[in-house]
Amino acid sequence: MKTKRIKTLIILSIYLLPGFIACLFAANKIFPQKKYQFNSNDIDNSTIVFSSNDLFSITPFNQFTKTLVDFKNITVKITGPNNPAGGLSNQETSIKKGFTACFYPVKEQTQPPLYQIKQYNKRYYLVTQTQKKLIPTQKILKTYLPHTDPAILPKMSEEQYQKLELAPELAGFLDGALIQFNDSVFVITNGRKMVIASPEALNKLNYSWDNIIPAQTDEARIHSNTPLPLNLDSAHPNGTILKDASTGQIYLVSQGERIQLDPQIARTYYSAITPIQCQDQNQPVKTCSLQNNRCQIKPDQAFKKQNGNSYIFQLPPGVSYKNSRDLKIKVTFTRKISWDNLKNA
Repeated sequence: MKTKRIKTLIILSIYLLPGFIACLFAANKIFPQKKYQFNSNDIDNSTIVFSSNDLFSITPFNQFTKTLVDFKNITVKITGPNNPAGGLSNQETSIKKGFTACFYPVKEQTQPPLYQIKQYNKRYYLVTQTQKKLIPTQKILKTYLPHTDPAILPKMSEEQYQKLELAPELAGFLDGALIQFNDSVFVITNGRKMVIASPEALNKLNYSWDNIIPAQTDEARIHSNTPLPLNLDSAHPNGTILKDASTGQIYLVSQGERIQLDPQIARTYYSAITPIQCQDQNQPVKTCSLQNNRCQIKPDQAFKKQNGNSYIFQLPPGVSYKNSRDLKIKVTFTRKISWDNLKNA
């Protein structure tokens, strides 16, 4: 009798197992999720990148459809040795909508990279302390001198000119400039051109169509291509100018940090680059109280439609990336049930 029951259970298991697997598959389709994790013991494999000690950003993005993911709630779980006694119960974490680069830390006491334009024999040069680069066209020149008449520039003396080494490469467009070439739009960063993957990416990242410069072949070829495109989930690259909507302060994006620009420097050196507008820092914030190191946030449509492609998370007080040797964060985006999400799951 016992043997017969065992056989019956085995037979039932054989039949039920495919059904169980099918249910799991269906649940994954009906409630598709995207998970992001950070572990300070294994940073190389982390999918969360910190903007500062206690701020990190996530851009939920579908790699197949190249669109931002629509979701109905976010689950956050935080553990680590910095947790106060009894865990993080009743501690609050918060989330804002915005652009990742707007939350980069400010680089203190740093002079932004400046340049000089000198005229010699009716030609213009981008000058540093050690060399000069020929600026080959008026369109390139205007990105450096958008509101200045080149005729009033101080002329370089023969002695000054002879002392400067002429660089073998030509000067290209100023970092942060938008150019159009071969039906594609690029942003110049670190002297290279980064293709903007789609019109939606250009719009969602707050670039201005009015500032796109049609580039000739010889002008575009001064800049080599970057290996990766600028997509909907990208942070704004080096050379981007940001403007804080609440204070009016101007910043230059440089190596994952913001360089604060003096207003005069911003007007003189970077006025050809339209700033990316960062939202007012007083914008609505969603918060949730952690219970057993875990909480769930349900953003409404008004929150999700706010300006920005990323969600910026603020860790609870006393918890930071740098001070934790064993900080673990897991953020799960659960998408809403919709036909589009079912197709793209």
